Amino acid sequence: MKIKLAKIKNLVYEKDNYINTNYTGLAKLIYFFNHKLLELGFSKKIYNKHIIEIGGGAQPHIHYMDIKNISSYTIVDSIKYKKNILLLKKKYKNIKFNFIDYRKKIEKKKLY
Repeated sequence: MKIKLAKIKNLVYEKDNYINTNYTGLAKLIYFFNHKLLELGFSKKIYNKHIIEIGGGAQPHIHYMDIKNISSYTIVDSIKYKKNILLLKKKYKNIKFNFIDYRKKIEKKKLY
């Protein structure tokens, strides 16, 4: 039986089970090390003052970061993850959090 890639994606993310699919069992361990590897070799004093994370609403990368120099953290994702910002604000009180719905068109403004 041959399954197209699009059908596999629909099966994996059916019923909004992103967290269960990617952050349990062996996948959880792999994702943990993947997030930690992203931090290697960066000067923590300069690189992470203002963060924009694309697609980080379900499991934000901030949980794996050195947060002492972060001033603002913006997540661009589906509107269904906007409520997660409230949890982040409670956990990381010294950081300003923003959320952008990736489906909403950003109006172009004139630059003067």
